[in-house]
Amino acid sequence: MAIIYSNKINITTQKIVAYTLGITVEDIDTCNPIENASVTINGITQKTNSSGFVSFNLQAGTYTINISAAGYSNASKQISITENSTTIIYLSPITCYFDVSSSVGSGKGYINPSSAVVSGSDQILFAAIPDSEYQFSYWVIKGNKGTSAPITSEILVVNVETLMQYSICNSPITIIAYFKQAITGL
Repeated sequence: MAIIYSNKINITTQKIVAYTLGITVEDIDTCNPIENASVTINGITQKTNSSGFVSFNLQAGTYTINISAAGYSNASKQISITENSTTIIYLSPITCYFDVSSSVGSGKGYINPSSAVVSGSDQILFAAIPDSEYQFSYWVIKGNKGTSAPITSEILVVNVETLMQYSICNSPITIIAYFKQAITGL
């Protein structure tokens, strides 16, 4: 008795076409390229080069592009791919500012100015002015990220960079001046 086996395999091939999508990420205000921006499509993330450029090879279809970069608001863009293409995505810079208020922690005196908004390249000088019979002791900066060590200069110079150590952008900051009773002559 003979057994005959027959295996037929039908193979159908389909050509998969990939298109190149070039993406340039730029600052919306200056149109300058943004280096090291994270660009994500379908769970794949790439970083932009010094020209703000990155490219993906994609099949025809509709995709959502998610972009993030330090100092900028995140952005998303939906795009349909049917051929090789390029696109520019603009990111808006995050404007960082701090509402600074002041208070006296101990002793008697006042602070000039009593409050200020610090943003951009501003440098604000706060002066601790003791009442008679008191002298300045130190400052403390308090924000939602922590508190500074005592700062002993009578004039406190603050800017965005300094304040970012103690609070996140667009959050309140309090500077506190401490005064002590002056030692009078014998």
